Amino acid sequence: LPLFEALKVAASLLPRPEPVRHFLALVEELMDLAFGPAEAFFRHLLSATDYPAYLKEAYPEDAEDRLENVEELLRAAREAEGLADFLDKVALTARAEEPARAEGGVALMTLHNAKGLEFPVVFLVGVEEGLLPHRSSLSTQEGLEEERRLFYVGVTRAQERLYLSYAREREVYGRLEPVRPSRFLEEVDAGLYEVYDPSGRRPAPPPYRPLPGAFKGGEKVVHPRFGPGTVVAAAGDEVTVHFEGVGLKRLSLRYADLRPV
Repeated sequence: LPLFEALKVAASLLPRPEPVRHFLALVEELMDLAFGPAEAFFRHLLSATDYPAYLKEAYPEDAEDRLENVEELLRAAREAEGLADFLDKVALTARAEEPARAEGGVALMTLHNAKGLEFPVVFLVGVEEGLLPHRSSLSTQEGLEEERRLFYVGVTRAQERLYLSYAREREVYGRLEPVRPSRFLEEVDAGLYEVYDPSGRRPAPPPYRPLPGAFKGGEKVVHPRFGPGTVVAAAGDEVTVHFEGVGLKRLSLRYADLRPV
């Protein structure tokens, strides 16, 4: 008796057969979708299992990262001709990884996993606002400093040559959105690197950043997120601003896009 048929029989013998029957119904639905677009298959699976809600409940601290991985899965599935083609590509990628490592090929890893390691050549990709520093770290100074340390880890893994790259735009939840280079790139001495733009266009000028001491108490300012406000106190590269409808905010002039009115 095939396993699937055996499960149907077993379900009828259980005191609470509903969970098993629900599972069997989902399997049958997925079997019907298996020969269609791979993205539709995975979207139905995610919806039927309510997987995004599970991630938010089970992993509240890094649920956003996990959901981004799910979106990346859907993007890859969208590019495949079907589920079989998608699985073939995944299998080929998995088989190719071990020989590449054995022959001194490319080692793909996160910044956390790179700690303590060094390589002759390092490619640090995605050096963008929202990725490095990650958007979830921007709410606190401590989180931002941790992201800066991770950037330092990545940069110092290179023994001979380092490549830092960022995209001009990325697909986010099915929409193309413009990308801003990471603020950490502004902290690298311009004499230490060369800029290469494959499009032939000149690099965009760095974003506006006010100098320490640029603002005084009582001065009217505006912030792209918090709107208009009044400087309450200023010391070094930090200012405290009272924003209309928001309240007091303490901002670092190294990162805040704060402008005089």
